[in-house]
Amino acid sequence: MPYPTPKHLKDLFVTDRKDSTEHELHGTVRCGCSSETFHPLYVANRVEDRGQHFLQVVEVGEQWFCRIGARCASCGREHLLFDDHFHGWNGYVCTDAQVRLIQRPPFQEWVCHKCGATTHRVALSIQGEDIDSALTEGEDTLTEADWFEAFGWITVDVTCSACGCGPTRIIDHETM
Repeated sequence: MPYPTPKHLKDLFVTDRKDSTEHELHGTVRCGCSSETFHPLYVANRVEDRGQHFLQVVEVGEQWFCRIGARCASCGREHLLFDDHFHGWNGYVCTDAQVRLIQRPPFQEWVCHKCGATTHRVALSIQGEDIDSALTEGEDTLTEADWFEAFGWITVDVTCSACGCGPTRIIDHETM
């Protein structure tokens, strides 16, 4: 049985059951309108290093941010895929209520480094601990109903819809 899908992704994540395990969840993003083409969005620092293009946390004002979104190319609906102040171990277990109230900087749109297009297919992977380990480490914060919200790692890969460039791993982020 694969790692459970975090609640904020329930309606848009399509699990690849062949590659998923009890500690890893792999799949793609699909909008409620059935489209699998998105404009990837981010609040992060875009880096190019030795031909690799990826995102890192960015300091805006006095706060650090790592946010990933996807705006559907078909219906325009915007989906939040990851916000380090709400999701994963630090965002769910070690959260600061005051940080959650801070206004989020606006998203930027990911552009294909090969052709400049903005539409992509999006794949996600989430890694986490088993329920017993999560409940033990999460002490009084996690329950049997939400232990999987405190995942330890997230990756987001995009493949350009225009030229096929990719998959490009835009985020490979430990959440602990």
